[in-house]
Amino acid sequence: MITVFFDGSSSPHKKNYAAAAVCVYRDTTCLDQSIYSLPPKSTNNEAEFIGLIQALKFIEYNHFSPRTTYRIMGDSKLAIDTCNYIIKPKKPTLQKLSRYIFSARTKLSDKEYTVGWVPRKFNKAGILLEKHRRGTKFPTVTASVEDDVCVDDYCDD
Repeated sequence: MITVFFDGSSSPHKKNYAAAAVCVYRDTTCLDQSIYSLPPKSTNNEAEFIGLIQALKFIEYNHFSPRTTYRIMGDSKLAIDTCNYIIKPKKPTLQKLSRYIFSARTKLSDKEYTVGWVPRKFNKAGILLEKHRRGTKFPTVTASVEDDVCVDDYCDD
């Protein structure tokens, strides 16, 4: 089983910081970790949604054996419940991002996966983001979300 942790964080008024992270584990072995820079005006919920989108994209683009099962875990009930079709976000920017989530899910119809909640203290992507926010240096791939999700499509003007 592959576990894909996701998280998002934003402090637009304090530190002008916004990012999303994905950490991929097989059992206790870290296979991949990535941080995605977001526009500083992004909200925390937008960062969480981007993290979930990147987790779904990881599963889409990385091929393990055909019988591999995936577990996507995050600490945002809003993102998870939206992904699992339990609720529909009210904010227009989150509605746009939810369409990306649903589109990514349709591309995974041949994969076995679940999306669930994990307490913050066990969210490995959240731990990675906290280290990043504090300036800790560690090997990771840093990419702009503009490569995968058009920032203009979800950020408020």
